Amino acid sequence: MLSPDRLRRPFGALLAGEVRNVGLAVLREAALAASALGLVCLLMGMTAIRYHERLTLAPELLLPALPAALLLPWLVWRGDPPFGRALLWTFPVHRQRAALARIAAGALWLLLAQLVAFGMLAATTLATGGGLGLAEMRYVGDASAGLAAAARVPWSTPLWMWVVPFGGAQLAYLAGSAVLLGVRHPVRWVAAIGLAAALTGVLSENLGPDNPLGQALSQLEVFVEGRWGLDFALTGGVTSLSREVDVPGPGSATFWSALPTAGRWASALLVWFGAALLALALALRRHWER
Repeated sequence: MLSPDRLRRPFGALLAGEVRNVGLAVLREAALAASALGLVCLLMGMTAIRYHERLTLAPELLLPALPAALLLPWLVWRGDPPFGRALLWTFPVHRQRAALARIAAGALWLLLAQLVAFGMLAATTLATGGGLGLAEMRYVGDASAGLAAAARVPWSTPLWMWVVPFGGAQLAYLAGSAVLLGVRHPVRWVAAIGLAAALTGVLSENLGPDNPLGQALSQLEVFVEGRWGLDFALTGGVTSLSREVDVPGPGSATFWSALPTAGRWASALLVWFGAALLALALALRRHWER
């Protein structure tokens, strides 16, 4: 039987405590990452200034935060396993509320870390006399038709593209949290699924072109490059819409089947955020108190 005082702890107080606990849990790794990034920024800035080069910061340079965000839940819950005798489960609230507080605390620290990284990169760029965002002409059209048939469209990085890495990182963090809270041995499951996917890909290649397995796998590309594909949620569609092709003469050119748009990114992010939240809700359901 639950104590009458068990559910009386305000969520705000619980969240504040978890923000402090999570901050202490990730402090060492965060300090190492900040030091490494600071050293890289210093070396890049000094080299650019010495050779009179101007650096340019594009939103795509913030995308390396995605794998870090995917692995962050393991740091957030380190030493307090969800399927073990976690100290968090002894707090005077339901387990679901306690878990949500810890997940929210990790999301806040992730956002803060991204803002700090963006500030460091932006300061380095501006110190070299460079700017934030791209301003260029892009080839838009069918890459197989060549340069002559492509339209040259002026492009400058819109403001919404700067939000893309932050939304993608939060999505990756939610997905990682759902996996960690939903299965007892997440590393084994991820390794098994990854191995099965790799073996399936190798088998499809060895079966030759136009084999049924390869055709079935090609249908799965809709989840990555489709209208609401994962690539649009994580990068705004930079990978799916662009293609590097060889052109006459030295070098290559980037062709775009279409330019990224805020609407397509927002709709894809909403769809995948909904899926991640549903998975997280199912994962939390496993810790339901009876």
